[in-house]
Amino acid sequence: MTTAKKYLGILREREPQLWKEPLKESGFTEKDLSDIEKGLGYKLPVPYREFLLSDPPIT
Repeated sequence: MTTAKKYLGILREREPQLWKEPLKESGFTEKDLSDIEKGLGYKLPVPYREFLLSDPPIT
């Protein structure tokens, strides 16, 4: 489990009103992020990459 997924799960438990619908799986792929990084000219921070790639927390 990624750090992002872990913290999203904690947040969902503490603040259930923030989620009116179930969380959806991320639509980003490694290739998407590589393309974004190429366009930006630098690598995204690892925690942010994990967040973008994270699946919804398991409840």
